[in-house]
Amino acid sequence: MHAKGDTMSIISSIILFLLIIITLFNLYAQTIGKKRKDEGMKQYKKEAADLESLAWKEMQERNLKFDEKHLYLNDKGQGILLVFDNTQKKLALFMRDACTIFPFSDLETCEVKKNADKGKIWNIRVDITTADTIYTYMFGETKRSSKSYFSRFIQKDATEFRDVIKQHVGLS
Repeated sequence: MHAKGDTMSIISSIILFLLIIITLFNLYAQTIGKKRKDEGMKQYKKEAADLESLAWKEMQERNLKFDEKHLYLNDKGQGILLVFDNTQKKLALFMRDACTIFPFSDLETCEVKKNADKGKIWNIRVDITTADTIYTYMFGETKRSSKSYFSRFIQKDATEFRDVIKQHVGLS
């Protein structure tokens, strides 16, 4: 009887030890997850502020009134700010190093494209076509599993970007 009690005590100690380890791991994961989320939000806000500052300067210089805006981040953390002047029927796209402004009437097509092979996708992008140029906005450059959460998220953002443009411009 005494040996059975010792065995139960050892098993209880092992279970208690495992529960402590699992609890410590969960606390560590929550702390790191919150820190990463906070860093991501900080980067998002900085990117938004920088791009909105560029948009404000262009708006003043070109006498535009951007009355709607949408911010997207690609897989490299670079922002794409999409803004509309619905009065003058123009859309503008801002990135750190580029600003492109289109009259709605100049846009011919807006399509999401990607490379795919063996369950992997990469180069998720939106191509905007005018009469003389194709403008490409990269959302996901890195090769990833097509079923991963991040890949689906990037594709959703690229599709939303395209749909918002098509809706405002009147493309089918």
